[in-house]
Amino acid sequence: MNGDERTSLDAAAVVMRSVIDEFRQEEDGYPTLAELLEIIGLSVPATESLGEVITPINFHATVGGRPYRPSRQSRVGGLNDAAFIEAAALLTMMGEDLARAGSGASTDDICEYLLVVIKQAGITFDDVRPADIGRLGVVGPTRGVRATIGDVIAIPSRQGDFHFASVLVKNRVGTGLGVWRERRRVPALDKSVIPSASRVVFTDEVAIRSGAWPVVGHDEAARSLFPDDPETYYYPSTVHYPGVPRIGEFGSAERSDGTLRDVSRDEAQRVGLLDGTYERGYLSDYLPDVLDDEKGA
Repeated sequence: MNGDERTSLDAAAVVMRSVIDEFRQEEDGYPTLAELLEIIGLSVPATESLGEVITPINFHATVGGRPYRPSRQSRVGGLNDAAFIEAAALLTMMGEDLARAGSGASTDDICEYLLVVIKQAGITFDDVRPADIGRLGVVGPTRGVRATIGDVIAIPSRQGDFHFASVLVKNRVGTGLGVWRERRRVPALDKSVIPSASRVVFTDEVAIRSGAWPVVGHDEAARSLFPDDPETYYYPSTVHYPGVPRIGEFGSAERSDGTLRDVSRDEAQRVGLLDGTYERGYLSDYLPDVLDDEKGA
């Protein structure tokens, strides 16, 4: 192991311990191995190095030479965002490290890397010893469809037709989609489709990677109808935390690099910050219903 590899593993171990610490602050105890793996599997960020990984990752493990079974019911569903944010940071580090090594971040690579970090991080589980974990694997498919910036995807509606959307950006918020006003009866692009911009939404890539939202083509002209770096918004707040940027009187807009700007009353009203209707993003499970309701499907 060279110095760069040692440094990478040390950094990953620090973040791994942060995931455990965030869990302990909420649950007043250590997680089971299953709970840690569930948190990590649900936290795959939309980054280039992890673009072919199907999410969520459903891990399995062997402990002491036998298939692992958790010792208690999962408590992950009651956690707030903190542990998942740390887990996403861990996966980002792993993906970038694997990319520097010249390999794509397959789930096999992630499992191998993750097992090394678990054993070297000096962490404690509620039910097993890290040293007894024999291997990690993944249940189900390990690679999915990979959408790139400018690709056009087809999102099925309740009426049997499709909403079209351009992939605009991938950042820590999620994948930004530029939704077209037009709907099509078939998930295919042809010259008769002349797109016009409806709005930008952020979501995950689960439905894209599984093939439920097929990639139907690539259209740079359609992408250019939308902002290159679409902003997301924060609601106005009278509470300010030390070290956290202050939110404006009517809310703030954020670019993908984290830059904030105050918004005017008119802009806040337009995007829904004043009446509480603004949503920063939607899970891909729910986005089709949101689009259907907006367009009267």
